[in-house]
Amino acid sequence: MTPFFTSLRAGLLLSFAGVHSVSAQDVPPQFQPVFASYQAIANSQCTEMDGGEFDMYGGVLLVADFNADGITDPIIDTHGMHCSTSATLFGGASGGWTYDVFISEGASYKQYSFLAESSMVISDATTPILILNQHGSNCGITTGACYQAYFWAEDKFRSASEIQHPVN
Repeated sequence: MTPFFTSLRAGLLLSFAGVHSVSAQDVPPQFQPVFASYQAIANSQCTEMDGGEFDMYGGVLLVADFNADGITDPIIDTHGMHCSTSATLFGGASGGWTYDVFISEGASYKQYSFLAESSMVISDATTPILILNQHGSNCGITTGACYQAYFWAEDKFRSASEIQHPVN
């Protein structure tokens, strides 16, 4: 295996080792009010759908500190949200599911939403990178998946989304 792929594989393994889901009672204290509000809104949306009952399993993913402020930035994957009266209220259509990333800003959080089929976070030595498997239309293709990588820089998520063409 080449040194590049060896280091890439090692980086991926290290990144996945830090990924874990926590239940509602194990959410970090500073995120608990935000999480409670998020759940209340989801519950209300579900109730409005013919009196549905809301359930959330899987909790919150604690993956990375995207903005490097020393506080882990939680991700809520709506795969774990369920409404008894709507199979697609929280996602699952051709565009996928919502991934809500909460970036810490002192004592508060700012929410960023992404639509994708799946996600993972990898990291080089210093920068966590959110990789999303999105609908092919996001890349201008009609079939297949489109992978987009997002990183935090200058107070926002950024992506090098320009399509590269062959030189010759």
